[in-house]
Parts: sequence; structure tokens; C-alpha cells
Amino acid sequence: DAVKFDSKAVSDLVISRIPEAQLLNDVGKEIVFQLPFNSSSLFQSLFEHIDVHDDELEIASYGVSVTTLEEVFITLQNATETQAQAEEGRKQLEHSAEFIAPAEVIP
Repeated sequence: DAVKFDSKAVSDLVISRIPEAQLLNDVGKEIVFQLPFNSSSLFQSLFEHIDVHDDELEIASYGVSVTTLEEVFITLQNATETQAQAEEGRKQLEHSAEFIAPAEVIP
């Protein structure tokens, strides 16, 4: 039941066990974290805690996946495209401002 699922309790648990964890998505009955590899020594303790307390946390299941290099490259490509679009938008605003500014100065 999505109403009973307390994502804040799960989030607090994950972050208390792995402080560098980043919440990526929290929708309905699914919550997604990015756990850094440099904290992998802490994973077992977190997973054991979830296994023992899954009923009270209302966790039906959980999974772990490793980001592939392809996913990393796609993310970088998307970020580069977004940055390029932002730069183009900034240039267009500057260009527009150049034409607007002289008109505002004329009495």
C-alpha cells in the first residue's frame, strides 16, 4: 500500500548508514538511491538491516544495480547537450539585450 510506505523513514535509514548516498527518485512505492562505490563496505550492514526490518519499513523488495559505462556516457552526453543549449540560450539573450538596451536609452 503506497499510503503506508514511509519513504522518509527509508531515506533516513539509507543516509544514516551511507551518508554519501544520493536520493535520485522518490515516487509512489519506489525510492532510488545512488550509492558510491567508496562506501561499498557499508552496503552489507544496510542490506541486513533492511532484511530484518522489511515488514516495519513496508519494503516488499529491493535491488542493486551497477551503472554501466554506457549509462555514464549517456548521462555525460545529455549533460553536455544541456550545457550547450543553456550557452546558446544565454547568447541569444545577450544578443537580444544588445538590441533592446540602446532603444531604452534613447529619450
